[in-house]
Amino acid sequence: MDKITYSKVFNNKYLGKEIFGKVSEIQQDRNSLHYDDIQDVVWMVKNKHYELLKEKIRNNELLSVNSNLNFNIMYTVLNAQDQEVIVECYERFKELFPLEEVVRVCICFNLVIPIQALGKREYLSCHQKEWQDKHRGSPWAIVDTQLLKYLFEYEYFEIECLDSFKFMHTPDTLKILLDNIKVPFNKALALQLLKLIINSKHQSILKGVPEEYLEICREVVSELPVTLLTASQFRDPNLFIFILENNQLLTPDQRKRLALGILKNKNDQHTEIIEYLLDVDQMPFSNDDITLLITSCFRNLSKPLWIIY
Repeated sequence: MDKITYSKVFNNKYLGKEIFGKVSEIQQDRNSLHYDDIQDVVWMVKNKHYELLKEKIRNNELLSVNSNLNFNIMYTVLNAQDQEVIVECYERFKELFPLEEVVRVCICFNLVIPIQALGKREYLSCHQKEWQDKHRGSPWAIVDTQLLKYLFEYEYFEIECLDSFKFMHTPDTLKILLDNIKVPFNKALALQLLKLIINSKHQSILKGVPEEYLEICREVVSELPVTLLTASQFRDPNLFIFILENNQLLTPDQRKRLALGILKNKNDQHTEIIEYLLDVDQMPFSNDDITLLITSCFRNLSKPLWIIY
């Protein structure tokens, strides 16, 4: 800094006070370390000394990051509440921040800011055809909707196969996937979609499927072999009813066994299934079957169901 600039800055009471206040704060935190002694990137991020870190990066000063970079350290840097800090750390230490690992951490912890920041700088455009967390399996929590939108908007992901994107979906995240399919939606994709929904912990995502895709799914369901359908797979009444309405291969006895098998499982929404079976499907039940239906309703604290027979 030249003498004229130095004089203008430090003769300004506000700027001078702010600068000396920050220096004093840093020195207290680091046992009176001087400016040149502060090199730890993670420490500066943790203590929100964002301007100091950016200045040191832009001046190409000596900085250090633990070469044994682990999940927690990467999370700390990516969780910085300053987009410029995230981008400049990524640019300076690319060998320590491989993009695939950065995206993995962001997905697992729903960190939207880093994805948005790196996307704006066009670092995300790599057209990944799948998501698979090699270390932890699929994410254990629901993926943030805005984060997923950015990953497609900035072309990190490109969908050709739904089997490759097994998030714990909500109707909103499933819709994002379906909106970004780059190939015609055919029976093969419809089967993948049905398997994704059936295997999901949130089978209500069926509600997020557009009608034009559901029409193709109906064709696939009509041809599903009976051996692929088991009572334990169904936790959502709408999914079960969708399968029952559209499958042409189930005999009346098989439909009945499947329905009764589901009702024996723990399920908070038995009444919807029972009402469908009696009112719409008109499935013939014996007295023992009806006793099971009534017991099932009361056992699962479902809404009252009045059956006249």
